[in-house]
Amino acid sequence: DDAHTADSVLRDSFSLDIKANNTTAVAYHLLAAEFRDYFHASGIGARYDEVINTDTRWTLILPPFEVRKRFSRITKILQEANLHSSSETCFGWAHLKDHLDHCVYILSAGAITITPAITPVRTLPYFQNQTRRVYLSATLDAEDGFTRTFGKSPQLIIAPETTAGACERLILIPKHASDKPTDEIATSCDIIKNKKTLILAPTYRRGQRWSEIATPPEREDVTAAVNQFKASNNPDKLLLTARYDGVDLPGDTCRVMVIDDLPSNTNPLENFLWEFLRTSNSMRTTIASRVVQCFGRISRGMSDHGVVMITGPSLIDWLATPKNQQALPEFLQKQLSLGFNLSEQMATSDISDVIDRALARDSKWLASYEQFLDQAEIHKEKRNTELEAKLA
Repeated sequence: DDAHTADSVLRDSFSLDIKANNTTAVAYHLLAAEFRDYFHASGIGARYDEVINTDTRWTLILPPFEVRKRFSRITKILQEANLHSSSETCFGWAHLKDHLDHCVYILSAGAITITPAITPVRTLPYFQNQTRRVYLSATLDAEDGFTRTFGKSPQLIIAPETTAGACERLILIPKHASDKPTDEIATSCDIIKNKKTLILAPTYRRGQRWSEIATPPEREDVTAAVNQFKASNNPDKLLLTARYDGVDLPGDTCRVMVIDDLPSNTNPLENFLWEFLRTSNSMRTTIASRVVQCFGRISRGMSDHGVVMITGPSLIDWLATPKNQQALPEFLQKQLSLGFNLSEQMATSDISDVIDRALARDSKWLASYEQFLDQAEIHKEKRNTELEAKLA
């Protein structure tokens, strides 16, 4: 179930994180030092130094040809790090220790991640052909995304027409308001200060921008924080980072949500592909699936209703791009069209009142909303899904 979450789970299972701030810190600095001369000789020494010495979000790939040159030294450093003795690294080490020369090495500020370029999922017995599998998902409807995750195309897709996700939803983009606020985060904090709100951010770094009203719980405390938020009748704020599934806040448990910036970069390799190589086309369906997951956190059925605010330039630009919109459900495309139109017609000072009217099910709002969705036309362009799947 929730097969759309499997990609990151499988990737993590076949990855080793040599972190800079725990028992593997010595190995991290030794490995990074092995490549210092290469990056400086290649003209990107400044970026390398920034990754090593600051809290930047940049990542660098350790070139495979340089990894091969230094492979005996790399192997020695990893063996001396006693990776088999820690629960954080022993399972990844067991998978990868005999295949280190076939892996990608991604350098980031907090870790060196060692991972296969393609997750070898088919080496696991329960993903081989003799085992029959049924995958359930509300958002993993793209064959290329399925293929990248599970190493094969689905033999049969059963996709009944349902109303799932077709709930009443007001989408607002403060950055597109007529007065064009210079600080959309500060403006959004002011708008939701008296409203119980879920905030989704892609990283802890991005989440820090909301520190005026919320801080993310520690990883081991997330479940308790979610349960406490659900039970609260106060205008509390729950800030979650890189959590786009598994958190359901239906009905009155939460009516307002902020999606801050694009839900990408869930692992260092994906971060490198997205930020450095700009492989946005091949990742479109993956990002679209996460976007749909985001919208579903507070909307759990036809009878549900809520308000979603969109912040972050990467997410706003992605949603405004027609090709990206076409990867989303038609119902959500219409709601986004309404959201962009509404946002451009109001000042930021009006947004809080509009939210209150939507949550109160104001009759004029409901009539306008239903009329727009009935009459809205979305741009349809036939995607070559067969080619996308073949490329995957």
